[in-house]
Amino acid sequence: MGSCQETVMCSNVAGEWHHEIERLMGAYPIKATTVLRITREGEGKYSYVYKSTISDSYSDKSPFDEDFRGTLSSEVVNNSWKLLQGELEDRGAYIVVPEDNWNGYFPEKIEMRFFPGRGDSMIFERKN
Repeated sequence: MGSCQETVMCSNVAGEWHHEIERLMGAYPIKATTVLRITREGEGKYSYVYKSTISDSYSDKSPFDEDFRGTLSSEVVNNSWKLLQGELEDRGAYIVVPEDNWNGYFPEKIEMRFFPGRGDSMIFERKN
């Protein structure tokens, strides 16, 4: 176990992250574009904003948005940095913390995972 105040360099992950996926349903594309913003609120305290826009050409619906906000756990347990509050907490969302704890560098990619059956893992890339 580590904390975002000492052993895990959570501050190196603060910033804006992007994920995009497109799949076909028959011949129709379904696309999801997601922005994850992690903000350092103080020593060991972090918040997140998760915004996703989903375009579904198959059902001919207008694009719709998901907007979730909350905090991140102050403790990292088993290389998991949990997202707290609301829908993402209900789905068991967490950021995978590598063995090196992001010590000494700013990662280009981070991975978000969910409870089994509650969402596919997502690879986010840093937005510069």
